[in-house]
Amino acid sequence: MAGVLHLTRLRCVKPDDSDVDEVKLQIDGKQVWPNEDDGYFSMGTDNEVPMDIGKFFRGRTVVALYDDENVGADSRLGEVEFEETSRTPGVARIYGNSGSKYELWYEIFRVGG
Repeated sequence: MAGVLHLTRLRCVKPDDSDVDEVKLQIDGKQVWPNEDDGYFSMGTDNEVPMDIGKFFRGRTVVALYDDENVGADSRLGEVEFEETSRTPGVARIYGNSGSKYELWYEIFRVGG
């Protein structure tokens, strides 16, 4: 059994930084948004952005949000794990250690036997 994770929307409820986070999204350790290799998307309180990201997976997959930093390593804002059997559609809440909160809308389509 396998699945396709489809991410449809990301909303910043509360940023990690004082006003705006420079957000990156990874799936299973590979940056997939806003583009595959570099870059970020600035998000502040109540900012929402549509997405159309699909990822085939078996078993489970992990989506992680990061805040791009000018100096040093990027700050991990949190992560959420999805399984083929996860409730769908849904809204995953991602909480960071510094009080950040994001909401991620998703669907999972089951494929195969």
